[in-house]
Amino acid sequence: MITCKNDEIFSPGDKIVTLVDNSPIIRIGAIGTIVNRWVGPLYVAVLPNGQFYKWLAVQDLTPVDPNHPNLRVGDLAIINTNRENSFTNPFVINGIVVRIVKIISEIDYYGVSVIGGNINNAWLTGLDITTVF
Repeated sequence: MITCKNDEIFSPGDKIVTLVDNSPIIRIGAIGTIVNRWVGPLYVAVLPNGQFYKWLAVQDLTPVDPNHPNLRVGDLAIINTNRENSFTNPFVINGIVVRIVKIISEIDYYGVSVIGGNINNAWLTGLDITTVF
């Protein structure tokens, strides 16, 4: 597992610029606002169509195997979230089963509302964003 700490801490209401391209919704340089801040693990998963998707949080996933509540690389999980209009990929929907392929054990991450992107609460890490100058 990887542990990452970001020196720059953002707060709800802060204006940010994205440093990543999560096409088609979030482009590099998109302007957004921090909705909330979390600290915890984030997951990268493979969708049923073979695409990789980042970031999913603990609250987005339910382990398929109830005997293993702590997800590990290789585990299957069901996307089960109430984050409406938050996914940057139209194939990420509640009820699909995904395979976990990478885990960042603890990192600051943020719910971000992207202006003009119809995204209300996309997860982005502190490494994915910077302040608006």
